[in-house]
Amino acid sequence: FGNHCSRWISYSSLWRSELCSDRSSHTGGSLAKVMERRLFIAFPVSEKIREESARIVRHFPDAPVRWVRPEDLHITAVAPWISKSMDADAKRLLQVAKHARPFTIRFGLVEPGPTIVAPRLIWIKGKIHGVYPASLQKQLATAFDRGHDFKKWLPHVTTGRFRQDMRITSPVRTVYEDVDIEERITSMLLMESHRTR
Repeated sequence: FGNHCSRWISYSSLWRSELCSDRSSHTGGSLAKVMERRLFIAFPVSEKIREESARIVRHFPDAPVRWVRPEDLHITAVAPWISKSMDADAKRLLQVAKHARPFTIRFGLVEPGPTIVAPRLIWIKGKIHGVYPASLQKQLATAFDRGHDFKKWLPHVTTGRFRQDMRITSPVRTVYEDVDIEERITSMLLMESHRTR
């Protein structure tokens, strides 16, 4: 499970944009379907977040969870959409990145999500520390026609997803731990996602 960054497309002194793709390959289907990709935009995370995720995995070694590989951890900025042209979407992201400015997210809690009653994943929750640039929010929403993604945007890093038949009985469902990790966001990723069962 997860996404793997495969190559650069551009970078600048303050912000960089990367084009990423996972290791999976397409099998079967028409050429049109192969050309369509499920893309999303993410902010990369630091080694501190990776270390925290690794600690959670060590603490629950037998949990019925599909853990996200350390290199695939990220903060989703724009939810997945079906793209018919990765190159065109990459160009859109580059245009937004030219005007972006760094900001900070402070992560403070590890817990099941998105709800206690019906948890589907384990995540590290954060909140904007200081001012989140409204211009970046607006530009991403406009460029990718995804304005609804920002109505209740909750910064978080998904560390693992429960196997569907074990969501209620798993002991990891009760994890609640405070953390204090500050992430300085200075880049964006264009990533490809493949659904897993």
